[in-house]
Amino acid sequence: MAPLPDLPDDLIREFLLRLPPDDPACLLRASLACKRWHRILAGPAFRRRHRELHPTPLVLGFLRAVSDRVPYASRFVSIDPASRRPAARDLPGRA
Repeated sequence: MAPLPDLPDDLIREFLLRLPPDDPACLLRASLACKRWHRILAGPAFRRRHRELHPTPLVLGFLRAVSDRVPYASRFVSIDPASRRPAARDLPGRA
């Protein structure tokens, strides 16, 4: 059986543009799939087209202060409850 031919970069770019815009982790995971996909996702053509299709910037979460004393401490809080991200660590603040 003969190997399948590679898909053109333009077709892969269009496929990647259809990933859910409300889950930016999908783009990160796709960029880790292979060097070719990473190159496509990091390219200016993809970024420009992605901004055209999804004009609202993506928000992954926010930093919440967990201590009001110096040194300050903050914690990253994801806005996606289904995120598989490990529990956040407290980050030391800067005075």
